[in-house]
Amino acid sequence: MEKAKRILGFYSPYSWTKWLRISFATIGLVIAFAFWSNFSSLMASGIFGLIIALVLFVIIFGPTLAVLIGIAAGIGAIIGGIQSGRKQAKSLEDSKKSGDPELLALDRLRIRVQVVNFLFLAFLVFSIVAVIACNILGGLELIPKGSWVAAMLLLGGILAFLGFQISPGNKKYKSSFKEIIVRKGLETALDNVEYNPACKLDESVIRESGLFVDYSGYTGNDFIKAEKNGISFIQSDARLVKETSEYYIDSDGDRRSRVKVDKLFEGRFMVFDYDAISNEPVEVHPRKGSGSEINTELEAFNRKFAVIAKDAESAFRILTPQVLEGITLASDKLGCPMHLSFRNDKIYVAISNGDTFEAAAVGDSTLMELRKSVAEEIQAVIDMVGTLYLKKPLRERGTV
Repeated sequence: MEKAKRILGFYSPYSWTKWLRISFATIGLVIAFAFWSNFSSLMASGIFGLIIALVLFVIIFGPTLAVLIGIAAGIGAIIGGIQSGRKQAKSLEDSKKSGDPELLALDRLRIRVQVVNFLFLAFLVFSIVAVIACNILGGLELIPKGSWVAAMLLLGGILAFLGFQISPGNKKYKSSFKEIIVRKGLETALDNVEYNPACKLDESVIRESGLFVDYSGYTGNDFIKAEKNGISFIQSDARLVKETSEYYIDSDGDRRSRVKVDKLFEGRFMVFDYDAISNEPVEVHPRKGSGSEINTELEAFNRKFAVIAKDAESAFRILTPQVLEGITLASDKLGCPMHLSFRNDKIYVAISNGDTFEAAAVGDSTLMELRKSVAEEIQAVIDMVGTLYLKKPLRERGTV
């Protein structure tokens, strides 16, 4: 079902994409059914019959399909455009009702940026189609060469103008979004917040965790240092990649090399101070197959995670029933892969939830939707603090 939704555009940044693709899919199914009903016996007669059927399909159904696709595109664009327009109008109305002039200015900036990005994409597609059409018509001498050149220069000028507007507009919008939406959201929900959108965790922190040892590139942003209910933590978004050289044989039979880049991790990386009873490092990773030999007494944990430790005794000194329940509960709330490392009197947590706290410059997402997304991300941080972290360290609990 999820794969079908992705194909039909349910997760596209443009809300109207799903209507367009559903229209195309409906037309495609109608044409396919009509084609199969008329030529199934011919197609079953062998490769020669299949070729004849395809030729007949192009001749008979081709024009009809083109017309229907045009109608479907129009219907999808109208329905999606109306829906998107209503969303934008409601977003502006909500921003006005808030009484916050910064919020209203940001919403207007968002709309301008998203419109410019859409127009650039639309003109780019139109220009490609126009170039192909002009080449065909010019070759047939149906349009003068001067008109063809003038049209290309006009389209090129429009694209250049829009292109120069995109980068500074996107940059201003994204930086304003983080100051007005993200920073204010963090300061409202957390205590003693230090937020720097351009900074990241020091790479030594990533290496000390031991969770990802074979990466070769590290980037990140949105550094946060804060407290919640007396518990302090630091975090940032992180992206880890591994670059490897591989050899291949090109079309001329020559042996060549290229660099392959694999993404190892992308998401939130959090660090808590934690006074553990054991100095032996313990790692918890999403389970892949049945590789872990250390099974805990909590079956729900065993189904989702694999434990890496020197031995079971070292693991269970840290992975008490309360800790196991906290990890399982946090994982269920987040709904995405999670890695943990207990070492150096710290808990390192890597949550594979992508790049968070980002404004969408492409698409037609409203400011209300983006604010909700940021609020959910902040709540996920609070949930992690509340469910994973034991308020009393193990030594204070008297665990032996």
